[in-house]
Amino acid sequence: MRFLLAALLFLPAAALACPDDPRLLAFSCAQPVSVHLHALEQGEVAPETPPDTLVVTGTYSSGDRYGIEGLAIVSGRVVSSRFQGWDGLAIFSPAGEVSLHNVVRVPLGATTFNLRDTRQRETFVSQAEAAGLSVIQSHLLISDGRLDVRDIPDQPRYRRRILFSTEAGDVGTFDTSPAALTLFDAATALEELARPVMALNLDMGAYDYCSRNDKGKLQDCGLLQRDRTDVLTNILTIRYLPQQQNGPSDPL
Repeated sequence: MRFLLAALLFLPAAALACPDDPRLLAFSCAQPVSVHLHALEQGEVAPETPPDTLVVTGTYSSGDRYGIEGLAIVSGRVVSSRFQGWDGLAIFSPAGEVSLHNVVRVPLGATTFNLRDTRQRETFVSQAEAAGLSVIQSHLLISDGRLDVRDIPDQPRYRRRILFSTEAGDVGTFDTSPAALTLFDAATALEELARPVMALNLDMGAYDYCSRNDKGKLQDCGLLQRDRTDVLTNILTIRYLPQQQNGPSDPL
């Protein structure tokens, strides 16, 4: 099985300089990362953030029940089958590799699936379960290197957080805080900074949780305090890994 994007396998000294910007909470171009999706049970708070780790809210929670909205698989277990019309899909391997896709073109194994087709989606889910993958849906803000959101007049302005991937195979997390931006402005800022190929919106607002532990120094980078995270249904754990010492590995 091959992933388009492998967060653990890349050249530490990339051909293009890695942006040095505080809005990049994580970027494997500068330091390799592994990313994992976790579902929280109702009433459960986010676990303590271990050293060298960033924890942020993942995708949207449902407004009419406690649960993740959209198609969601966590470590091979389907936790939500409520597929939505959103065009973005994130896949996380058991090893922490990440790939971002448009739901109509999702490669898995030797097949590319259109998840809007019910039968193809059922087959994809079955294969993802067998492979122990994690999957979430959300809105794409950048797709195939182009902005996938329009500049709508009077669009609301909020703090934004975005999961993105680049042509070089790197993944990162972009955060506009403390600035409140429209989705269009946030996507444009990210495009200018990191030139991503794909960018997926993460949940914010009342679900804005961000905790960063840099070598034992804990920092709150979101609005929610940890003891108030019982409203969350899912989180992403992004672990900063040591730099590779012996050159790049063979591709997957």
